[in-house]
Amino acid sequence: MNITGQITEHFSVEEFANPASGEEIQGVMNPQVFAFAKLMEDVRAYIVSRGWAKYAKVNSWYRTEAFNRDVAHGIPNSLHLQGLAMDVKLKLDDAQFAELASFFSAVCANRGAPGEI
Repeated sequence: MNITGQITEHFSVEEFANPASGEEIQGVMNPQVFAFAKLMEDVRAYIVSRGWAKYAKVNSWYRTEAFNRDVAHGIPNSLHLQGLAMDVKLKLDDAQFAELASFFSAVCANRGAPGEI
């Protein structure tokens, strides 16, 4: 299945899916996933505004159970299984990481969403 399109301005369906997803993502795309994507859009914009990266590379977002077993050693309650967790590759020093963690926590609190880095 060729999956294309945007979830938000800067997050694509291709970033959401993993190679094993196939058509399964159609059943996962729901209002919670879109709300999470909008939250992460704010985080991505913050990263770019601080000059830490031109973009945030998504390594993993939604995972099928089989894919999750392979990459996360079978963590059964991973939020990746619901499309509500994202692994992003960034190179930050300790101060930048602390600042980003604080920003992320504030964004999550303002939206009533759980979240941790």
